[in-house]
Amino acid sequence: MGQAYLAFCEEGERAILLDMLRAADPEGEMHSDKQTQAIVDLVRKQGYGLRLPKGHRISGTLAVPILRGRHVPGVLSMTTFGSAMNAKTVSTFLPVLMRTAQDIASAMDAREGGAATR
Repeated sequence: MGQAYLAFCEEGERAILLDMLRAADPEGEMHSDKQTQAIVDLVRKQGYGLRLPKGHRISGTLAVPILRGRHVPGVLSMTTFGSAMNAKTVSTFLPVLMRTAQDIASAMDAREGGAATR
């Protein structure tokens, strides 16, 4: 489950998703509820999710929500080589991802004849 989606989806949906993730984690490797809430709070504050690589040759991902009111129909993300996911990459591509996510939400609103219910 991606950080950006989890942080920005509605609270009821987040609770369902977290229950499903816990059920799929019999070894208990998932973050504690407190750690998960701290991640959700940080991502909401930043406005984006960032998964940095945990080892050599592993990818990193930068993701922003596509917001339509309180509804999140999806996220827009960029994944690259772990060694390339650094502060310069984030500062270069985050504004592009955010503008594009806003453009997608606006296009969805226009196609459906108005903004999503807020």
